[in-house]
Amino acid sequence: MKNLKLIAVLIVTIIFSNCSENKNSSNDEQEIRNLISLYDEAAMKNDIGFYETNLAPDYQIATSEGSFENKKSSLQFMKQELENPSYKLISLKSDSVQVHFIGNAAVVSGKWLSTTQALKDSNPVMHNDEGRYTSILEKRDGKWMMVSEHVSDKPHNKTEIEASLKAASESYDKGLMTKDKALFSDLFADDYASTGREGKLTNKEDEINQMMSSDVVFLTSNTDDKNFRIYRNTAVETGKFSSTGTYKGKPFSETGRYTTTWIYRDGKWKIVADHTSPMPDSK
Repeated sequence: MKNLKLIAVLIVTIIFSNCSENKNSSNDEQEIRNLISLYDEAAMKNDIGFYETNLAPDYQIATSEGSFENKKSSLQFMKQELENPSYKLISLKSDSVQVHFIGNAAVVSGKWLSTTQALKDSNPVMHNDEGRYTSILEKRDGKWMMVSEHVSDKPHNKTEIEASLKAASESYDKGLMTKDKALFSDLFADDYASTGREGKLTNKEDEINQMMSSDVVFLTSNTDDKNFRIYRNTAVETGKFSSTGTYKGKPFSETGRYTTTWIYRDGKWKIVADHTSPMPDSK
């Protein structure tokens, strides 16, 4: 009889313990889900203080670009974006969030969805992006802290991304005739490099100065036989160009081939490299 009573007490204790653990687990899960929502809100508000408080001192993140950042470098990047933003964040939210516990740690996985808008764009277009993330949080001194993250992007919609690339290419053609310095300053990446007909290499500043020079006057400028190949956030454009005009008062007529390398950065296409080769009959 005593053994039966002891067994009954043990069963009640186990049941009570399991119920208590389930209750704590449920509370922790809700706390973590709320925290994930607060992370999204902090990103929308540029609330760097939130990240300073909730990222663990040993925090690390593997970004979609393949870089590996710690807390210090992550906060520094956020401050730079706050002072000199490269894009406008319209919306950000997490979806399909899953939480799994391993002792005092939690593994959170989910989908992120964002809408951004490029800055310094005469015709700003909304860009919808999405991807996956995995986060590891650890409960330290009774508080859940973000310890590690990994973020990946879903490839952009091919039709949309190709349309925006073609539009950027057409803006280059128009800007050449109108000598639109502001357009080229925005269209060329800061690390832009151009290889000319004689093998001369020029950077962004030099190239724009040459294009804006009063020595060069374009009467006509056309491109055709364009071909675009897109590799995630990088693209290669090849085509044929023909132009007429004057250089230091002397007429010229030129036909050639070109190769342009584009990169999709901060919600817009930018040119990182150009190579032109005149055809034999050019003068």
